[in-house]
Amino acid sequence: MSLDLGIWRTNDPLGNQGASDVYHRLNEGDISALQPHPAIDAFYTDLVARFPELDDVPDDKIDDSSYCPWSCRIDRSPRHLVLSFVFSSAEMVGDFVGALQEKHRVTVYDPQEGKEYFPDE
Repeated sequence: MSLDLGIWRTNDPLGNQGASDVYHRLNEGDISALQPHPAIDAFYTDLVARFPELDDVPDDKIDDSSYCPWSCRIDRSPRHLVLSFVFSSAEMVGDFVGALQEKHRVTVYDPQEGKEYFPDE
């Protein structure tokens, strides 16, 4: 089982329903609701420095979810990220994503809970 998170940057909260709409559009390949932001690339760089992309994982570490928790390649553009990770690494990934959210001031959307986490001001 895997869990997903959507990451993007907006000036104001979208609300849970608005964030859900954006997330579903992202999953359909429609990124037009979001603007590019350098925080997305910076977030991604920090994220894969800790948890490398699947394509960059050595064969002997491919089953080590503490090294690489991803269940598939990260869906990425200058406007967004969609992360899919194995359930057993949820706490570890959630803690790290939360720290990066604070650092980069991005929104995190959890589709399992239907909840938008907008960065604190």
